[in-house]
This record gives sequence, structure tokens and C-alpha cells, in this order.
Amino acid sequence: MKGEFSEKLSLRLSLINIGVILTYPPIFIYLTDASPISGVVYLSLQVITAMKLFSYTLVMKEIRELIEKVKKLKNSVTPTNVNLIEFLGQSDVSQRNLELIRSNIDKPMALCDLKHLLYFMAAPTLCYQLSYPRKNTICKVFLLKRSAEFLLGVSLIWYYIYIPANSSCRILMVQHYFPLMSTTLWYYRTGSFLNMIERLIKLSFPMLYIWLTGFLCLFNSWLNITGELLRFADRHFYGEW
Repeated sequence: MKGEFSEKLSLRLSLINIGVILTYPPIFIYLTDASPISGVVYLSLQVITAMKLFSYTLVMKEIRELIEKVKKLKNSVTPTNVNLIEFLGQSDVSQRNLELIRSNIDKPMALCDLKHLLYFMAAPTLCYQLSYPRKNTICKVFLLKRSAEFLLGVSLIWYYIYIPANSSCRILMVQHYFPLMSTTLWYYRTGSFLNMIERLIKLSFPMLYIWLTGFLCLFNSWLNITGELLRFADRHFYGEW
């Protein structure tokens, strides 16, 4: 149709946009000498955005191809009721999404809903669908519990990382991190790489506390907070793991 981009051009522009999203943040962080915490948060958000846009691009491409197949079938056989499942093969597509595609075959632009795209960008999922399961209400008790968990976890991580070396609080960083780091740097300067590797392995154990706390904050607390606020009903964030 006149005034519309071709499918190949649209795909190329989408991939260029995703490429810019992935390449610009490292350059910006390198040039501005950002702190490690802010750099990790910024990079993580950009990677999530790129993955969401990539999912949206592929799903909409498949939907366009599916609609074209259905139109060709209608023009050739003219059935009264087109079964969309036979065009999907082994793809895992919900019945609600199939009904949305079927009802908008003659007006596919109706499937490109900006509000739904913005909802997908904020929702705790990386897989784009035309319809998501939604809750009727927001559970305030559940939201308060997950918020308390998130604040506690972030406070522990912050306390682990930024506790002063001369603090009287003998916890994780003072007991393990600082002594191991000092000896690791000394072995690095003297060229004793076997001892340095040993120290790095020992250093991984105190860091494990931070990674586990961060995993709990992200998957069990933050994603549930986001899902509850958006009334997003699918909460199996790491069930398959």
C-alpha cells in the first residue's frame, strides 16, 4: 500500500534500532566514567528493552505472515471458518491471541496498539503477545510484602558493598572481601597467578551472597511488584529454572 514501509525495510529499521540500543550504552558509560552500580542498572534496562523490541518485531512479523496465509486461503478456497491453528504448526499460541488475529484479518493495523505495546514494555515479561492474562484487582497485602522484601534486599546489597573498611560492623565485606582483595592484588603484582586464581575462587563465595540477594530482589520481589501494579496474572518468572 502507498505510504507504508515494505516488510524488509521495516525489519531492517527495527534491527538497526535494537543495535543502537545495545551499542550506545557501553560507549556512553565508558565516556562518562559512570559508577559500576549505575552502569549495571543502565545496561540491564537497555538489554531488557532490546530483548522486548526484538520479541515484538518477530511476533508481529509472524502475525503478518499468518494473516497473508489466511487471506490466500480465503481467496482460493473461500471457507466459511478458517482454522488458524493449522497455520501455526507447533507454536504455542493462546486461544485468545488466535481470536484477536481472526477478528482483525481485514484490518491488521488494529493489532498494532500503542497502548498495548507500552503495557508490554512495562510488564514483567520478555515475550510479546496480543493479549495477556489480567487480574481483576490489586492485592495490597501482597504488594506491601513484596515491597518490604525488595527494600530489605536492596538495603543489604548496598550495606555489603559500601560499608566502610574501618567500620566496627564485622560483616561480609570486612571479614572476607577486603582481606581477599588485598592478597589477590599482591599476588597479581608479584606474578603468582596460581595463588591469585585461588584467591579469586575464594572471593566468589562472599560475592555469592550478593548475587543470591540480587536474584531474590529482582525475580521474587521487583517483578511481582511490577506484575501486581499492572495486574499481570502470569507470575511464573523462574519456575522452569
